[in-house]
Amino acid sequence: TAAMGTSVSVTNNTAIGSAALQRVTGSNNTGIGSGVLSNAILSGTQNSAIGYSSGLNLTTGNYNTFLGQYSGSAMTTGSQNVIIGSFTGFRAAVVGGLPEYDIKESSNNIIISDGSGNVRQSFDSNGAATFGNQLKINAANGNQLYLNNSGEQYTQITFDHNTSGSSRAYLAWDNTNSFFEMYA
Repeated sequence: TAAMGTSVSVTNNTAIGSAALQRVTGSNNTGIGSGVLSNAILSGTQNSAIGYSSGLNLTTGNYNTFLGQYSGSAMTTGSQNVIIGSFTGFRAAVVGGLPEYDIKESSNNIIISDGSGNVRQSFDSNGAATFGNQLKINAANGNQLYLNNSGEQYTQITFDHNTSGSSRAYLAWDNTNSFFEMYA
């Protein structure tokens, strides 16, 4: 199927790839890759999608940027989102693991995911940041701050005065016994 095959009355759209921007009615959209921004009738404007099937189901969303295979493919009406990697915009809950994560209709999110679609870092519409299992902040002088929640017994904050680990202090929440511990 040709790019922009059934699109009518559109201006300033750019499509490269089989079926890219196939059913677009909005303007100023850019799609590079097979099936990009093509599954739903897209009346949204100024969206950019690069990678196989990225932005596939977007309908009325505007000003989105999707970069990566399947990036934002579950998004429907969200606007002003940036998704880098293969996160679709939805992750089902995993029993005993990660909760459901759904931004299909949400706006103003920034998501960085890996090639398997696992969210590694995100910023929601309020600017709140979420990181994977560990947050590590390095200072130029070798000081470090770690926040680690690997799903094990402890959630801990580590203060490291130097990179060799010879000067550390820990503040840990014991998830099993529900109390704080502090040790150096």
